[in-house]
Amino acid sequence: MNLPFDIHVPSLVAKDWQYVSQNEQSEELQRITLQDLILQADAIGHDVQLKKLALESSLGNLTSQGLLRLNGDFPVNLTLTSKLNAIQSEGKEIFPKSDVQFSLSGSLKKRPHFL
Repeated sequence: MNLPFDIHVPSLVAKDWQYVSQNEQSEELQRITLQDLILQADAIGHDVQLKKLALESSLGNLTSQGLLRLNGDFPVNLTLTSKLNAIQSEGKEIFPKSDVQFSLSGSLKKRPHFL
């Protein structure tokens, strides 16, 4: 697969976004704040490179980077690190505070390796 044109995202930045969930009476049910988002990526020919993805929000923080080649065996190498805050619902913890490290490498045509 060859992309029809190159794509360059030198830096896409978002600051202070909010998502608010409301019920029919316009009462706030949930508020998620995205303090910072940074995306840097390139796609040239067969190669897609995620140079940097960094997200800081009220739910937690996430960083990622990686490479994907869109030909041959479709080799991939992706890492993701996240620190998630505990999630509460009606005063009860429904998801504990968690640290996540995810790594994907190998060939998408063959069998990728998940860590």
